Amino acid sequence: MAPPDPKRPPHPASPEDSQPLELGDAELPDAELPFEAGEVAPLQADDPRPQRVPQFPAGKRSRGRRSGRKDRELAARYEASRVPGTDEAGLPQRFLYVERGPGAGQLLPVEPGSLVIGRSSAAHLRLSHPSISRRHAELTRHGERFALRDLRSQNGTFVNRARVRGEVEIFCGDELRLGSAVLRLRGAGAPRRPAGQPAAPRASSPRRTLLGTASAALLLSLLVGAGLQLWRPPRRVPSAGAEAAVLARYQAGDLDAALALARDEGLEALTPPLAALRADWLGAERALREGAPEAAVAGLRSALVHDAALAHGVGPLARELRGRLSRALGAQGARALQRREWTAAREALGEALRLDPDNREAREALEGLPRP
Repeated sequence: MAPPDPKRPPHPASPEDSQPLELGDAELPDAELPFEAGEVAPLQADDPRPQRVPQFPAGKRSRGRRSGRKDRELAARYEASRVPGTDEAGLPQRFLYVERGPGAGQLLPVEPGSLVIGRSSAAHLRLSHPSISRRHAELTRHGERFALRDLRSQNGTFVNRARVRGEVEIFCGDELRLGSAVLRLRGAGAPRRPAGQPAAPRASSPRRTLLGTASAALLLSLLVGAGLQLWRPPRRVPSAGAEAAVLARYQAGDLDAALALARDEGLEALTPPLAALRADWLGAERALREGAPEAAVAGLRSALVHDAALAHGVGPLARELRGRLSRALGAQGARALQRREWTAAREALGEALRLDPDNREAREALEGLPRP
């Protein structure tokens, strides 16, 4: 405090300051306590220790420019009349008491129905702090049973240090943590939580949950793999003449029918090459439609290799494969011509004519090449 200025005369005491200070109801008609004095009696019966409650401010209230403002220490932080639900006769009083953190000392009667706790001004119990969500949790009373539900808050709701998942039942004496606020449900003669009953299931960390899930998946895959190695289905014996029937269908040009019969008979010598030939053929057709002749040429060459192992390169399917390969080589040579790659174009067009001498497009493109 700065020392008084010797050059300035002291301010004369006003008659109002010389009168003794009296805090009477007639002098402060607009002063309101945050709760009635009778509501503290059940808390003292529940816990005889001194209760931490907001204190009435000492001294006389200002009558100057700030007389029209409401005293911040006396501002009501809740309104019990906003709690939904109707009163039920004969129910003992229960209170929600803020022990520590934002809003410490607030006392809210819990009536039948539901009340919302949060940072919003529309909450029944408002706790103004960034760690508390606007609608953080909801407390519901049905007779002498209480349930607490987390409203998808950012920092979670905890009952006796266990995180709330969904809705859990709470008892008088339980510790409720919402952000940095610690609340407790209070009431004289209220039933307590049975010994050994947890408040809520323990929430494992995401990392631990992920590791547990990965370990379980790995163990399951190992067990399945071991079971598959130990147990094998009985091997099917092909019927007499099954291989000849498959090759006959293939020689007739019906690749799908030959593959289906080989699978039904369990012919391990014919099923893989037939399936690979069909996959190469379909892949080459798709590559030609997408304008990728190089990929189509590679797929058709692989299909011809499988055909040589199955039918020694004779039959209608072999002729059709060579014709498709000739057209794919012609498309590859035409693309090389556009890029002025004369050597690559000459090689592709020449091979196309060797596979199919009737390929007129390849012949015309080859004749139009400049002579080396």
